[in-house]
Amino acid sequence: MSNAHWCQLSAQLTFWLEQQQCLSGIQSSVEGDTKKLQNPYPRGCLPWATWLDNARVWWMVWLYLW
Repeated sequence: MSNAHWCQLSAQLTFWLEQQQCLSGIQSSVEGDTKKLQNPYPRGCLPWATWLDNARVWWMVWLYLW
């Protein structure tokens, strides 16, 4: 499946509305300053939500190991 097909899947398949709102709230804190470190997916699609969830986990791991 190409990225375009994945972006047709809604984040509602996996994340509750409250969880999506939380992900929207943390988006600016987990994204980097460069385009390469920013979420490339449109808001509300499943890849957007999973990208943010994974970024949140990696920040937690980095802070733990630091």
